[in-house]
Amino acid sequence: MGRASAGMTHAGLTAAVIASGQLGAVKNEQDIFDDIDSRLSGIAAYAGAAASKLKEQLAERVGWSVGNVSQLERGLQGYSDEGLVLLAEALHCTPGQILEVDPTQDDAIWSLWERAKPAQRQTLLEVAKGMVGKTGTDS
Repeated sequence: MGRASAGMTHAGLTAAVIASGQLGAVKNEQDIFDDIDSRLSGIAAYAGAAASKLKEQLAERVGWSVGNVSQLERGLQGYSDEGLVLLAEALHCTPGQILEVDPTQDDAIWSLWERAKPAQRQTLLEVAKGMVGKTGTDS
């Protein structure tokens, strides 16, 4: 079944799910939404477990406790230059990328750069240089 549009009514969703046969015999709309909620809860629990495992692995790589990594992630603990270098090495990136790149922004320049093929990167550089000037100070 495809994604339901934002404007789909409960009755429309019910009809679509029943028509698709994905949930089998359905007694009422609440059964459908309970099933969807259960699936989403399972996904969220899995994502939480995966995130927890990643924190453990990162903590192990940099020689910190999971609590320290968690506090740093939530902004409750600062970082040192040495700690930033350790994190960058563990994450296979540069310290600058940790400070400047937001991986949740798919349309940000760094995200575009990461997805670009080598030839496309050259084109991106040429376009950027043409827009801001070779030194970045040209008007």
